[in-house]
Amino acid sequence: METILVVEDSRPMQRTLQRLFEADSLNVKIASDGLAGLEHVVDLRRLFAACLGEVRPAAPGPADDGGDFLDDLAGLDPPGQV
Repeated sequence: METILVVEDSRPMQRTLQRLFEADSLNVKIASDGLAGLEHVVDLRRLFAACLGEVRPAAPGPADDGGDFLDDLAGLDPPGQV
């Protein structure tokens, strides 16, 4: 099952998005602010990798699978570096 991270401070909106994504058979992780979201990304970077793999630069450039960015994320200490 694929997982999506929702970063949203509004509890009603969190519930709405969770229901919508679960209806599409997605596992939903909720973070109530950016720092909590970053902690999820650092802790669960393999889940984030699927999304980043689809992001491509608008202009042609060198091939990049997002691996360097993910490695940088894994090395972050969110409370100390945000």
